[in-house]
Amino acid sequence: MRRMISAIVIMASFSLGAAFPVAENGKAKCVIVHPDRIEAWNRGRYPNLMVLELKKYLEKMTGAVFEIYPESKAPKDTPAIFAGNTRAAREAGIDISKLGKREWRIKSDDNRVILAGGSVTGSMYALYVFLEKKFGVLYLSPEAERIPFFRKLSLERTELGGKPAFESNYNYHGYFRASTGTAGKKLVELYELKHRSAEAYEDMGYDRKVSVKTGHCHSFFRYVPPKKYFREHPEYYSMNKDGKRTCLPSGQLCLTNPDVKKIVIRQLLEWIQADKAENPGNHALVYDFSQEDNTSYICLCNTCRAVTERHGGEAGLILEFVNDMARAVRAEHPEIMIKTFAYVSTENPVRTIRPEKNVIVWLCDLYSKSNRMKPLTDSENKERLKLLADWMKQTDQVSLWDYWNMGAGEQPEVLIDAIAADTRLFHRLGLKYLFNECEIGTKSCNLRPQSFIWLQYYVSYKLQENPALPLEPVVTEFMDAYYGEAAPRMKEYLALLRSTVKENTPTFMQIQNRHFPYVTSGFLAKSRDIVLGALRAAESPDIAQRVRNELNVIDYAFIKVLGRETVPGVTRDAVIAEYRDNMLSYVNATALLADGKHRDAAKKEVMDEIETFNLKFDDLPPQFAGAAAEDIKLFAHPHFPFSYQDARRVKDPESSMPLSLAYLPVDQSKHKVPWVMGLYEPTAKKAKTKRLYDIPQDEKYHWILIDRFKIGPMTRIWAPGSWHMGIQLKDAFTIADGIEEANNPNYFDVWVSIRFQGPAYVKGSAKENAVYIDRAALIRRRK
Repeated sequence: MRRMISAIVIMASFSLGAAFPVAENGKAKCVIVHPDRIEAWNRGRYPNLMVLELKKYLEKMTGAVFEIYPESKAPKDTPAIFAGNTRAAREAGIDISKLGKREWRIKSDDNRVILAGGSVTGSMYALYVFLEKKFGVLYLSPEAERIPFFRKLSLERTELGGKPAFESNYNYHGYFRASTGTAGKKLVELYELKHRSAEAYEDMGYDRKVSVKTGHCHSFFRYVPPKKYFREHPEYYSMNKDGKRTCLPSGQLCLTNPDVKKIVIRQLLEWIQADKAENPGNHALVYDFSQEDNTSYICLCNTCRAVTERHGGEAGLILEFVNDMARAVRAEHPEIMIKTFAYVSTENPVRTIRPEKNVIVWLCDLYSKSNRMKPLTDSENKERLKLLADWMKQTDQVSLWDYWNMGAGEQPEVLIDAIAADTRLFHRLGLKYLFNECEIGTKSCNLRPQSFIWLQYYVSYKLQENPALPLEPVVTEFMDAYYGEAAPRMKEYLALLRSTVKENTPTFMQIQNRHFPYVTSGFLAKSRDIVLGALRAAESPDIAQRVRNELNVIDYAFIKVLGRETVPGVTRDAVIAEYRDNMLSYVNATALLADGKHRDAAKKEVMDEIETFNLKFDDLPPQFAGAAAEDIKLFAHPHFPFSYQDARRVKDPESSMPLSLAYLPVDQSKHKVPWVMGLYEPTAKKAKTKRLYDIPQDEKYHWILIDRFKIGPMTRIWAPGSWHMGIQLKDAFTIADGIEEANNPNYFDVWVSIRFQGPAYVKGSAKENAVYIDRAALIRRRK
């Protein structure tokens, strides 16, 4: 199967000063030299990576074969490129010990090129900067690069050095949790490294080198596990507004309980000692202690309330506790930092207390309060900007968790203007640590990324390294290289999308509810025409697929629009077929799905989605009349789980659906009234139960309201009392951290289409006992 990794080839002769000879007419004019002790990147997972990468790129650029030598055996009379921590680097005046771990140096003369850094990571940065700045290599996505080809290649005398603008910068994409396969994840990891974002664990500095024992966030209960303590010591946990001590599914720690502080500090010191013993010289530097992600408060007991009131906010409550942790650690472990959230109830700094010097405050610029499509300097985001600026006045140890457009590409949108402006702002404010969350796709295989997602990443990485770069040349560089002959039309589409977003930016509540007013039939039709023109201009299969990936987002949104209105010259069936073919084309081509198992799973996801598009419920309950399309969610056989006891998928002639879920237990005593069904959300451990005594007697399908329910990321309908049937409802869930419950978009009335037959349910029936469920319909309500 063809892999989609590609290089755009440029034929050229490159000779600037003709000082150091690299290759000519397919013959190498230099060798590659590495330290006698082979350097490995990322805990030994990539031995000699720098040398192998240098050889690969040089050979692709020149067609020559380059020999590799350890430094002690390198030929003395041959020009050489020295890669890593070599003697030649020291002889050239590069003192590795004085460089930061993410800092790099490049130096060349007539006979040698030195590529070195303050760590193996720093040396890798030097390599990728060298290839990019001196030879024009571009790292466009995990699957696409521009690699020029040179008949003659030499290098002028060079001396460069640098490091990223932030001490730590990372864009969270979600690929390492996705079902992409090992080879696909390696492509993504190296892509990050090429953009000077990825770091080897051994080279990480503060903010990122977090102990696995605490995890990177939401760690209260790791220190004081409810399973261990709650039954005998409920006072260790938070009090809610009703005066009850709670932990799971919602709760925190009681931060004024003296025993809690003793347990936490004792556990922290034990973990530090264990980490140092397990990884001497390469142990964790940061220990997270941050609130759980399940309440809008820390603790409402009288003692905690008094501390909160004294400081004027719960940030004071948590900082009193965390500062004591920091002081307890500092004497024996001065290099260790404690990291805690400024998040939801703790996000506002207080004037009465400051973090200790060995405390990192991780501020979350919540997407539920900040409009991600506008820069932080926009008037709509002024309170969020003030929040960041106020924390920056409190301490220089601030880490920012920023949010872009998370999730799948459900409608065209692009954030490059906001990303560029915010990155410059963060650097200007003196921010040290930057973490951007932007998961690519919501399906397990990341099949339909957001519009221009790799452009967003490209812009972000470039400005994280050098915030002074002007935006437009970076955009043009990417678009020309990534889309080739299709670039003019794709730039036209990008310009349309940028101007439309700027002129019609949704409010942050519209974004949360997935309602983008500019996504109209007219806008989508115009966008589709432009991108189809780009597709016709594409000459290579790889560029055509990149264009199709953008078309997929447009088509997905168009399919929704065409379900409720008619557009001249376009049919919904044709757009669905186009979307299906283009999605399957991507699944077959992408190197991120590196094996047949993951590729087959991805194909099934696509076909399940196509079936979902074709769902049409003509008999919705009258309560759905007049509801906005985005407030109605429909579910059927693509959302049935695959594993059951006493139930199976069947074709039911009474249903308009291709498949129904039939309850057919062998033990007939399981058929009984009342019929019990309900809703369950595992992450919050919340449930609702419906007992149906009045069974419809016509053996036809009827819509039954189960209840109003707050949908979560794993919510399902269950039935009967044994939970042997179900429908997964997670596709209705919207991430809503920090949103007031009155505005939370996840509350729905949940209806199920169900029919009963047989004498256990219907008096006088001659049919076999059975219960059929064929659909569920949700309508958004407020709490």
